Order: sequence, then C-alpha cells, then structure tokens
Amino acid sequence: MKTLLFSSQPLAIPMSFANIGRILWGLFFIASSLFNLFITLPNPDFYRAFADINFFGFYRWLLLNIALPYATVITSLVVIFELTVGMLILTKGIAVRYGLMGTCLWLLFICPSMGWYTIWSPILLVVPFLLLRFDY
Repeated sequence: MKTLLFSSQPLAIPMSFANIGRILWGLFFIASSLFNLFITLPNPDFYRAFADINFFGFYRWLLLNIALPYATVITSLVVIFELTVGMLILTKGIAVRYGLMGTCLWLLFICPSMGWYTIWSPILLVVPFLLLRFDY
C-alpha cells in the first residue's frame, strides 16, 4: 500500500480503480437493460435484423424461429436479467460476484448470436474477470 505524501492513511489504488470499474460495469448493464426496454421491446424486428447479420446458421435459426415469434417475452427476460446483474454488481459482498459471473455467461452466450454487432463481446470478458479479482 502506498501512502499520500502528507497523509497517514493508506491509499488503496487498485481497489479504487476496481470499485470505479465495478460501478461503471454495473451501470453499463443497467443502461443496456433500459435500451432493450425502450428500443428493442417495442421493435421486435431487431431480431430479424440480427438474424440477417449472423455468422452462424444455428443462431440465425434460433433468432428467426424462437426469438422473433416470442420477442416480447424474450426481450422482457433480457431486460430483467441485465437489470438484475447490473444491480447485483452495484451491491456488496457475494452478490457482486454473482452479478459479474452472470455478465461473463451473458457475454459468452450473446457473442455468436448477433454477428458483427457483438463480435467485441469476447474482448469485454476481460472486464468481469479483472473485477472478480477483488472483494467488494
């Protein structure tokens, strides 16, 4: 631990950055849930657009035959999930870990489902793995 020049209090630099990262990550998922609530939920044709840009036949089939016909239910579940993990990440203790692990699983699931739109998801996996190194 480093100390400030004129302070006797230790300065927990890594933990400060971890908390800032945790808060930003939680807010990112809450913002994502709001986007899905106000943009995706009223526009189920997004699923068709994502199917059109998809790289994998199975995910294309899944989007067209499962997600599109049940767009309201699926989008509502996505909104609830993203809001839940975002709120968990903003709390303390073991709940933060559950939220971070939930975001890892979500990024792994979502990456192949929407083509180039989510091709960056594996890179984002670094964030929750780095944040999981700390206790909150």
